Amino acid sequence: MQISIDNSQTPDSIVYAVYEGEALSFRLTESRKKAQVLTWLYGRTNDEPDYLAAGMGESTKLTAEQVRRTGASVARALLKENKAQAALVRSSGKAGSSTSISMQEELQAWIEGFLYGLYQFNKHRVSTATTHTVSLQLRSDDWGGMTVAEIETVIAHASIRVKGTAWTRDLVNESPQTLNPEAFVEVVEKRFKDAPVKLHVYRGQELIDRQMNGLIAVGAGSKYAPALIEISYDGVSTERGEVPHIALIGKGITFDMGGMNVKIGRDISDARMDMGGAAAVVGAMEILVQQQAAVRVTALIAVADNLSGPDAILPSSVVHYPNGISVQVANTDGEGRLVIADALLHAATLDVNRVIDIATLTGNVGSAWALSSLEYGAMRE
Repeated sequence: MQISIDNSQTPDSIVYAVYEGEALSFRLTESRKKAQVLTWLYGRTNDEPDYLAAGMGESTKLTAEQVRRTGASVARALLKENKAQAALVRSSGKAGSSTSISMQEELQAWIEGFLYGLYQFNKHRVSTATTHTVSLQLRSDDWGGMTVAEIETVIAHASIRVKGTAWTRDLVNESPQTLNPEAFVEVVEKRFKDAPVKLHVYRGQELIDRQMNGLIAVGAGSKYAPALIEISYDGVSTERGEVPHIALIGKGITFDMGGMNVKIGRDISDARMDMGGAAAVVGAMEILVQQQAAVRVTALIAVADNLSGPDAILPSSVVHYPNGISVQVANTDGEGRLVIADALLHAATLDVNRVIDIATLTGNVGSAWALSSLEYGAMRE
C-alpha cells in the first residue's frame, strides 16, 4: 500500500504543507508559500531527511482541486529525486482550524493527488520502463477529530477514484493497433462482467435496425465494426424513492484520421486519444460501481474508427437520423457530432432526466475561439 498511517519507519523526506502568513520552524519566504510552489530544503548529511515545502496559498481559499494538484506535484517531485518514502506533515497551525473545505475533503484530495502523480504507463516500454514508486506516511495526530478508522475509510474511497482514473488514463495511452473499436468493446465487457450493471452492445444489424446511421457512416472506413455500448447502473434502494436518471455519453473514436478529410501531420500523433471521452465515462462508471454510489446512471459509449478507405463516408454525403433530421457532412473530420447524435437519440428513449456528454475538443472550436496553436495545445493538455 502506498499510503500508510502512523508508520514507524523513518522517511527519507518530509513534506510540509505550508500556507501564506503561517509561522514556520524554518525560514521560507511568503512567495514560496503560494499555491503549488515547491521548495526543497536538503538535509546537512545523508542521514538526515530532506524537506519539501509544498505551498498551499491562503488557507481560507483552499479548494479540493488545489490540494489535489499540489499532491500530484509533490509525488512527481519525490519521484524525480528518487525518494522512497515520504511523510506528510499538516502543520500544527493548520490542524483543527476552519478551512474552506472539510478535513475529510482535504485528506481525500491529498491522497488522490499524490497517487495521481505516481501514475505511469509502462505497458509498451522496455529499457525505459520505470518501476520506482514512493510511499506516503500520514500522521493521525495531524488530522484532529478523525479516528484512524475514518482516515482508512477516506484512503479507501480515494483509492477507488484513483484506480478508475488510472484505467481511463491507460485506455487513452494505449496504442491504436491494440485498442481498436472491437477491442474497446471487449475490454469494457471484461471489466464489467461480474459488476452489478446491465451491459448491452449494439452493433451490426442492431445498429441498422435502430438507424444509428452516424456510427455506421463514421465507422465505414475501418475494418473494425463500430458499436454503441450501453451500461446501466442503479444503486438506488426503493426506500430512497425517485432520483434523477443521468445519461453519460462518451465519444469513443479510437483513431481519428479525419476520414477522407485527412488530418494534417502534426495532428495525427494524438489521433488515438480521440476516445478520451469514452475512457472517462467507463472510468466514471467503474468508480460509481466500486463505491456502490446511490445513483442511477446509464453510460452510452459510441465507439468507432474514423479512417479513409474505399468504403469511408465521402465529404458531402448525407446522414439520415431516425428523428427525421438529415445532416450533410461537409467535413468528415467532424465525426464526433455524428456519433454523439446517435447516442443522444438513444438516450431520449431511456427516460433520462439529464444528459452529460464528454468528448475531446475539436480543432474547429479552437479556431472559433481564435486560439493560437500554443493556446489550443495547452487546452488539449
